[in-house]
Amino acid sequence: MKLIFTLLFLGNVMLVKAQTKLSQDSVNYYVNQTKEILNKNFKIEDTSTFFKNYTPISNEQLTSLNFNEIKKALDYSEKLIESNPNRIDYFTTITFIYFYINSYENFINTSDRLLKQTKKNNNIWYNLNDSNKTDENILLRVYYPYIKHMLPFKNKENEFYVKQISEQFDKYFPNSSDRYLLKSWVENKLGNGQFAIKILEEGRKKYPNNLDLLFQLYEFYFSTKNNEKMNKLKQEVANSDNQILKNQFNEMVKTTK
Repeated sequence: MKLIFTLLFLGNVMLVKAQTKLSQDSVNYYVNQTKEILNKNFKIEDTSTFFKNYTPISNEQLTSLNFNEIKKALDYSEKLIESNPNRIDYFTTITFIYFYINSYENFINTSDRLLKQTKKNNNIWYNLNDSNKTDENILLRVYYPYIKHMLPFKNKENEFYVKQISEQFDKYFPNSSDRYLLKSWVENKLGNGQFAIKILEEGRKKYPNNLDLLFQLYEFYFSTKNNEKMNKLKQEVANSDNQILKNQFNEMVKTTK
């Protein structure tokens, strides 16, 4: 059971309405202090490696955390966002903290702010062009680990929040091919593998040259041992005039095990 006092204590960090530009010294101070607090409480020096050995935090571990310090880290990150809202790492620090302490409602609220800011800053964190440049779609790299690890126990409450992520993408990026990708991830993690495949098949009708949708569909066929559809997909790519797509797909197929 999630500890109620955690949410009551942290609440929602208040934003200062007037934007204040911080000096570089202040920025460095807030960033370094936040890192120290994360390392001290969560024993994590680099949040980018967190999910490699992720195990959900226990109630006993939650009670050992210094929530006064954690609230400081949240406050520092909010000040950084206030000063420069076009830094995705300031937002993701907050989503990371809320995720770590199982505060999923606050996680979703911050996620919504992140996507809203993405729209405001002309999508510098997200490539909306159907160009297969997945390295530009930093938002997907941010969200996939959360989707993967928010459902370790088939917890109904967790299912609700994970679905919220894909619904947020629908709201802010209704014309994005990644809507189908995110939905397929969510449904697959919920155990609805066949429905996930249908979502990807639907997406490919609209975005036939999207490598992410193509290869995710191939992986799902592979995992369900649907050799007929795997071979049909391979033949479709082989007959394609899109040489770049063909080369990239063939390279990815080599890595599928």
